[in-house]
Amino acid sequence: MPSPPEIHVYDTLGHDGQIWSHHTLRILYALHRKDLSYTTQSVDYPDIESTFAPTSLPAKDDPVEPYEMPVLRFRTDGAEDLYLMDPALIIAKLDELVPDPPLRFASPRAVEARAIFGPAFAPLLQIAVGRVPTVLSERSKQGFLAKRKARWGKSLEEWVAERPQNFLLATAETRLTLFGRWLEEGNQGPFVEGSEPGYSDMTVVSILEFARRVGASEAFEAGMRHALIARLYNALAEGSMVAEC
Repeated sequence: MPSPPEIHVYDTLGHDGQIWSHHTLRILYALHRKDLSYTTQSVDYPDIESTFAPTSLPAKDDPVEPYEMPVLRFRTDGAEDLYLMDPALIIAKLDELVPDPPLRFASPRAVEARAIFGPAFAPLLQIAVGRVPTVLSERSKQGFLAKRKARWGKSLEEWVAERPQNFLLATAETRLTLFGRWLEEGNQGPFVEGSEPGYSDMTVVSILEFARRVGASEAFEAGMRHALIARLYNALAEGSMVAEC
């Protein structure tokens, strides 16, 4: 049986070396679920494009951010390095390397879950985004702010001011209640598909952890006030995925 490839995870870490991005956390949870070892390397925001443009990684059709974190490099003896940044491609690769346990990225219930929890957690993400600069190094902070302004046509401060936190929390509350009810319907839990976690669960927990790690405690607590969402979070945390990432 061939040895698994060496897996290298590129991310923009916080100034204290902490992983904070929900995009990265959910991929790391998947790696832990597969029991695949990996190494990490931090790339400052201004260096992302120059780091990956020379590689075989295809750029996105996005003039503002043609590359985004995380990027995974798979290295196998005798083969060209494989770079992936699209989550669906990363999950497919991990399932190919270690088929069991499956990550259930595209199962019917997982697809249905995303359609419900996506809108529910969007307001919490919007709250947390405003706190990201506080965890970044000064160089990455300036790069992050510049990209947000290029994306939105306004500063992060202006964007946040247009989205009052109380309004976002009230919007999230109704939607989170609906997601909690959906979790309960026809499912013994604690996860989206029963007793085993999948990528949907990792996505939910990664958003809550993102809010917690950037200091958006109000957003984290808003999700954790819902019993079945808290149960899902705690069940994944008991598997040590959350603590280790």
